[in-house]
Amino acid sequence: KPLILTFWGVKWVGVARPFEILCLVGVMQIVTNPTGWILTILNQGQMLWRWGIASSIIIISGFLVGVYFRTVEAVCWSYLITNLLLFIPCNLMVCRKLEMRLTELFKQTVPGLVVAISIGMAVGITKGVVPSQIKPALELVILVTSGLLSSLLTGLLLFRKDLKEIFKLFRRS
Repeated sequence: KPLILTFWGVKWVGVARPFEILCLVGVMQIVTNPTGWILTILNQGQMLWRWGIASSIIIISGFLVGVYFRTVEAVCWSYLITNLLLFIPCNLMVCRKLEMRLTELFKQTVPGLVVAISIGMAVGITKGVVPSQIKPALELVILVTSGLLSSLLTGLLLFRKDLKEIFKLFRRS
C-alpha cells in the first residue's frame, strides 16, 4: 500500500491488494520460468509445446473462474491458485528430463525461500510497529530498509561459508 500511495496516489490504492497477490505468483514464476529454456536446450520442443497447451488451458480456466466472481481480486486469486496447481508438475517434468530428483531442486531453492520469508517477516513486523500517521513515502523507506537489512543478515547467516570462499578469491588476486 505505501508503494502505491507513494508513486501513484490515493486514487490507485485499490490495486494494492491485487498487487500483493500477484507478487506471490511472481515468487513461484521465478522458479518455473526457466522451464522453457531448459526444455529448449534439451531439444524437448514437443514436450514444451504440450506443456504450453495444457498449462494454458488450466490458466485460462482459472481466469474464467475469477471473472465469474466479477472482481479483480478474484481473478488474481484464481491466477495464484492455477500457478500453485502447475508448480509441482512443471518442476517435476523438468527434473525428470534433467535426471534430477524434485527434492534436489527444492533443496536448491530453500535458502532463497528462507531469505524471502525473513524479508516478509521483517516487513510485516516493522509494519505493525510503524505509526499509521506517517507519510506513505517514509513508511515505504522504513519497510524497504527493514527488508534489506533482513535480507543481508539472513544471507550472512546462510551463506557464511560461501562468502568466506569469495573473500579468499579476492585476497588471492
